[in-house]
Amino acid sequence: ITEKNWEYLKRYDQLRIAKSQGLIFRDFEEGNIDFAPTYKYDTGTDRYDTSEKQRVPAWTDRILYFVNKTNPHSAAELETYGRCEMHFSDHRPMRAVFAVDVRSINREVVERLERELFKQAKTLDPKQLEIAAAGPVGMCYE
Repeated sequence: ITEKNWEYLKRYDQLRIAKSQGLIFRDFEEGNIDFAPTYKYDTGTDRYDTSEKQRVPAWTDRILYFVNKTNPHSAAELETYGRCEMHFSDHRPMRAVFAVDVRSINREVVERLERELFKQAKTLDPKQLEIAAAGPVGMCYE
């Protein structure tokens, strides 16, 4: 981990091994892992587990997305994949940004959802707001 040799560490990643053997998530993809394992930290720090258990660091927090191989034009395009540097847990949360083509947008529904999310955000405590602000969220219309 200190050498940041992610390619070496990924050889031992259980999810990648099972997926490469066709055992799980056959039609799902994941972005490139080019970051440190997301688990297990001493809460509130950048130190991996120093408890008696001394759990082995691992990429336990993942974002997989479905790829429709029969219709490649329906796929979302992954633009960003990575971890967020927040210290409120023994995990580091993940984020992914996708570009998606849509045929039409019901602006009334979008506005209603935005109002509801804004209303919910007012009730969050500061740590939850930190999570909500972790990365780019929203829609871009082109």
